Amino acid sequence: VEDPFYTKPVHIQCNPAFFFNELNELSLNGEFDKYKAEWQQFENETEEETQLVFDILNEIHENDAGHLGNSMTVRQANSCINVKGHFYGNRGTSGIDGSISTACGYAWSHPEQRVVCISGDIGFLYDKNAFWCNPLPENLKVIVINNGKGNIFDKIEGPGKLESLRPYIQTPHQLSAEHIAKHFGIAWRSFNL
Repeated sequence: VEDPFYTKPVHIQCNPAFFFNELNELSLNGEFDKYKAEWQQFENETEEETQLVFDILNEIHENDAGHLGNSMTVRQANSCINVKGHFYGNRGTSGIDGSISTACGYAWSHPEQRVVCISGDIGFLYDKNAFWCNPLPENLKVIVINNGKGNIFDKIEGPGKLESLRPYIQTPHQLSAEHIAKHFGIAWRSFNL
């Protein structure tokens, strides 16, 4: 198994019932409380973004489809309960590759649905050529949460320890979606939190 961040993962092969019983025992020993506290601290640090994702998800109707970019967006959305609609994401790839392309393809093949894609800025910038399809699906709306970097890497342990975090992994920038939208002839609006 590859281990690019040298985290030395442990693979557990066992019966699922045994695994969850053991996991429950860990929670009684305080490990779960520690994890929960760390997760709540993480949510507090990204509260405005998380609230924005919740607000967007609550505007998605039962017959709509939501596409979630990887990293922060899907984690924030995972915390939201009681949402309507159907949600999709490229989670199996564990990366930013193709989230916008997937949403475009879905919107093209489901013209009867409103399709809302929520992406982080790095995923959007990485997959901007998704808008090269001609014609663009009219039922697709893309929302980019631009915090100027791959914010998730401040939150997860492995990459956060690397010296190359900022320039090569987090890739901080001062870019906007404006010129990309204009380039592809897409209506564009910006909102600040």
